[in-house]
Amino acid sequence: MGRPTKRNDKVVTAILGGLSIGTPLTVICREQGITDVIVRNWAETDAALSFAIASARRLGFDAIAAEALAIADDRENDTLTDKNGNESCNKEWILRAKLRVETRLKLLAKWDPKRYGDKPEIIVNNNNTAAAGSVNLGKQQEEQLAQLVEMARASAKKQHDPIDV
Repeated sequence: MGRPTKRNDKVVTAILGGLSIGTPLTVICREQGITDVIVRNWAETDAALSFAIASARRLGFDAIAAEALAIADDRENDTLTDKNGNESCNKEWILRAKLRVETRLKLLAKWDPKRYGDKPEIIVNNNNTAAAGSVNLGKQQEEQLAQLVEMARASAKKQHDPIDV
């Protein structure tokens, strides 16, 4: 007989609630007296819990994005007023706010790249070659891409050639 599990409704509710407001799993687990490895093991063996954790994380990512927007929009401490009533820019506060926003956005891009990551930009030049950030294709994908490019070239050529009647 193994150790009794620490999993119960209270712990699961705390985990899902914390994740849904953007609290990292390790922080929640520390507060609950467990490790994130334990929670990951629970999720591996329980599909419903795994789905609930994924859903809570998505809500949490949205909460972090909303927080970043709120930080960016907050102008309350952007200026300093001296004893004579003269206002000046609070550069330290503004730079700190910028760092807080950028940190949140970078984490979101890593944690949920499909929704918060940069979209790859593909630029086609006049030589009909494409340049992207960095794309590695397999042999089969390269062949399929080459066929598509050849079909596009043939179609373009056909459109520019005079029609024989």
